[in-house]
Amino acid sequence: MPTYDKLTIVNNALICSGNEPVTGDDGSPQWTVASTAYDRALPLVMEKGGWTFQSGTANLVRVGASAYPGYTDIYAKPVDCLHIENVWRTDLAAYVFPRSGFDESGQGAMPPKLDYKIIGNQIHAYAPNGLTCLYIQIPEPYGQSGTWPPGFAEAVTRQVEVYLLAGLNEDLDAAKLAQTLL
Repeated sequence: MPTYDKLTIVNNALICSGNEPVTGDDGSPQWTVASTAYDRALPLVMEKGGWTFQSGTANLVRVGASAYPGYTDIYAKPVDCLHIENVWRTDLAAYVFPRSGFDESGQGAMPPKLDYKIIGNQIHAYAPNGLTCLYIQIPEPYGQSGTWPPGFAEAVTRQVEVYLLAGLNEDLDAAKLAQTLL
């Protein structure tokens, strides 16, 4: 699997948007705009794309009592959390057994349903015996892509292109058109 780093993605986007590639942080307008575009595009594409290669589960740490009606507990999100996919009570998950097939919604065994709210970047729920979550992780280390699936790297590159068309080329029409192709 190819390795995609920030410089490679930035240069691919620069070239595809009709700009000259850079050799790194050279202080040029191309680098300044493209680096900022990359830093904006990466979390956006991670969150909106439903990418599973950066998913993880974690038992959450209780940090206090909730004042929100119907909820009793507040839990901290994982420190490397970009987006919460699902949350469930840890004690009830033991009663869910895997199935060999899928239900009518196309899902296999799912954690028990839980009503929760994210307030102030913390998870409020009724979960006196613990909470577990499925979440999308911030790529580690942040800003370095390492080995990503080619489709994800392409999605980040395309989003960087959109930002370059608007910010560096000052061509809002081309940026809008490129955005519709994402």
